[in-house]
Parts: sequence; structure tokens; C-alpha cells
Amino acid sequence: SEHLFIFILEEELSYFPFKYRFEIVKKATKHLDNITILPSSQYIISAATFPDYFLKDLPKDQVHAELDVAIFGNKIAPVLAINKRFVGEEPYCQVTSKYNETMQKLLPKYGIEFTILERKKFNDKAISASTVRQYIREDKFDEIKKIVPLATYEFLVSKEAIPIIEEIKNTTRRH
Repeated sequence: SEHLFIFILEEELSYFPFKYRFEIVKKATKHLDNITILPSSQYIISAATFPDYFLKDLPKDQVHAELDVAIFGNKIAPVLAINKRFVGEEPYCQVTSKYNETMQKLLPKYGIEFTILERKKFNDKAISASTVRQYIREDKFDEIKKIVPLATYEFLVSKEAIPIIEEIKNTTRRH
């Protein structure tokens, strides 16, 4: 049977610290034997893969995406015997959508099949972190429960999440 590696972004750019994101995904997938949860390290979608000196004539996000895909295709995929990569579709973020397009174009050159999975929808609208943050700001936890995995909901109503919830309510930044 095939094995799936899920890489959790290690950069601390989110309201939700890496340690919590990692634990939520572990909890949500613990019933699946063929899954390994791994930190993304500094080489998958990280500041380390986007050196400023490399940016000359190409648009910045395109250079970043190409470098990130090259590192994944040349270094990470061979070590873990990865021959397929799955990502979620991105209807809201132009940079992520462009990154997906870059992977779709370049990963086959490394012998990696690439698949974009349709994003889960609720009431005909793609579920997004922005929607969850808006529901948090509006104290609509009953709505959140309808659109997130149980492990995520359980974290959001835990005492560990209180400072995160407060920060989300008091700011409007994207992540």
C-alpha cells in the first residue's frame, strides 16, 4: 500500500504556532496507518528557500516557487521515495495558486505526479482559514464545528487556544 507524508509548515507566520498545528494534524490522522506527519524543515516553503540575492529579472514569487520545487524534486522526494505530490486547490490566494501552477509544470520533470485536490466546500463555498478566523471574530463556534475537522474544533475550544483566539479577535492580519 502507498504511504503518505504530510508536511506541516514549520515557519511561524500563523496565528497558530507550529507545535499546535503539528499536534492537530497528528490527532486528526492517528487512525490512518499509512501516514507520517513531518515538519516541513527549512527547505519546504520556507524563508531559507527564498534567498533575496537570487531575485534578478524574474517575478519574485515565481523564482521562489521554482527554487522550492527544485529543492523538493532534487533533494526531498528522492530520499523519501516520493513520486506523487498532492495539494489543495487555491481559489483565494494568488501566490499559492501560482505556486500550485509552478509545481504542476515542474514536478513531472522530477518524475513526480502532481494532483490538485478540490477544496472542501460548505454551502457551495470553498472552506478557508479566512472564514474560520471570521467566525472566531464573530464567536460563531457552532459554524466552525461544521467546517473543520473534529481535532481542529477541539483545539479551538481548548484552554491552549484562548490566547490565539484573543489575538485573532483583536487583529485583522491575514495569518
